[in-house]
Amino acid sequence: MLSPEIFQTENRSAGKMKRLIRLSITFVLLLISSVHLSIINHVHFDDDTRRVAYHTAAPYGTLQCGKMCALEGRCIAINYHKGARTCELVEQAATVVLDSAGWVSTSDITFVNGKLGSCSNVSIPELNECVPLRNGGQTSMIKYCPATPSVPSCYTTSTSRSVRDAVTYKCNPDFNCTENLNGICLPNGQWSSSSSIAQCFQDSVRLDSGTNQTEGRVEIYRDGVWGKVIGASWYANDAAVACRQLGYSGGNATLKLKSDFGKLWSKSGECVGNELKIADCPIDWFPILQNWRPFNAGVNCTGN
Repeated sequence: MLSPEIFQTENRSAGKMKRLIRLSITFVLLLISSVHLSIINHVHFDDDTRRVAYHTAAPYGTLQCGKMCALEGRCIAINYHKGARTCELVEQAATVVLDSAGWVSTSDITFVNGKLGSCSNVSIPELNECVPLRNGGQTSMIKYCPATPSVPSCYTTSTSRSVRDAVTYKCNPDFNCTENLNGICLPNGQWSSSSSIAQCFQDSVRLDSGTNQTEGRVEIYRDGVWGKVIGASWYANDAAVACRQLGYSGGNATLKLKSDFGKLWSKSGECVGNELKIADCPIDWFPILQNWRPFNAGVNCTGN
């Protein structure tokens, strides 16, 4: 058990340590504030406009903010909020933000010249960052992928494109998605499956369980699911349009013995016959849980 004298001595030591830590923090904050004021006074900062940032960091001083920007080929300007000590990095294609209250912006990052070590005056590719090395040299590393590939009738849930980041593609209303819906920014600076990262389309058609590619059981793709169609609501005009959508000049409606596997669709209405695809037909589709009828819709397509 510690004696009262030793206990009091340890308490006094702990108290001195806490005071020293507080003084150190205060000194660092004053130093950051002093550097910030010096930079603000010597660099032109625009306090009227601010552009959308691709990266935010806090708490950061203006010097740290400028260095971060200068080390990235993607960054062409910074936004800085003194009150929140928040740094934002801005790229070339950034649009203007309406709310600029409390923010200052500049594209003049020369105030970090001489403070980047071996990365000073190094030309950095747009998707790379410069990393100073302990041996006095530097290396250029891939940090970003290009803007996400554009997919017709599709949008991404995120604009992030740092290495190892993932984005998810979603289709616009009334469109369905298929293929690979997720893209990952790979370490080589390219998106995974960038040539066919997703496909979005309106109601689509395919044939299943046919004896050849021109005939079979009809399946409709809706709401992210392929489903068969009950035969009782399948008509000649529907078959002609389905075949036309599949690339044939026409075709006949047939009935196929039902399959009890997978989604089932029923419908009201039918195609007029001159439509180019099923999505153009005045049809309402309904999912059903059980097909009590013995047949599914089928087609026998003709002509190329």
